[in-house]
Amino acid sequence: MITQFDESQWPDLTKFRDACLDDLYGEMLRIAELAHHWYQNENPESISTEKLARIFQVQHCSSENNLQQLEKVIKPSLDSSRLVTDHTSSLFARR
Repeated sequence: MITQFDESQWPDLTKFRDACLDDLYGEMLRIAELAHHWYQNENPESISTEKLARIFQVQHCSSENNLQQLEKVIKPSLDSSRLVTDHTSSLFARR
């Protein structure tokens, strides 16, 4: 996945994607507020910077075939969803 861009065509896009990879949400917001023409393509659904960063990290790790890093990125989400599932299951089991 490309993370380096021609600054004359896509100003700040490289910095934005680097900020996504490094969980620099404040930097992502600062760049987004500049309203560059490319931002709508990066975040067409206007989701939170945290979620956008996580999605980009998953895409990036997958495209780089970096399975170890991909696991690190998605494991917290899997653990929290499993916790919710386990908690919900135990609630229904009590009835």
